Amino acid sequence: MADINLKYDGAIRAIEDMQAASTKIDGQLEDLQQQLAPFAQQFVGQAAHSYQQFQGQVNQLEAQMRASLAQGSQVLSEMIEGHQKSDAAAANQF
Repeated sequence: MADINLKYDGAIRAIEDMQAASTKIDGQLEDLQQQLAPFAQQFVGQAAHSYQQFQGQVNQLEAQMRASLAQGSQVLSEMIEGHQKSDAAAANQF
């Protein structure tokens, strides 16, 4: 069986970093959309349709990214919790 060495402080910082990155990216993408909105409102015809399709794809990818970061944070949190429980159970054997 492989040894597992989990540094709690580092793992917790990684969770916080993922959450901060997600928040920062969301804010930057929101700012970008607001900056593009006046320009995009001028699109007509096929250009408007193509931009809407493109924006839909961007929104979908953004949601997937958010979900991946949230899942990564959750998995790491569960690893920390499981490791702490296992460590406590082993310590209680003495």
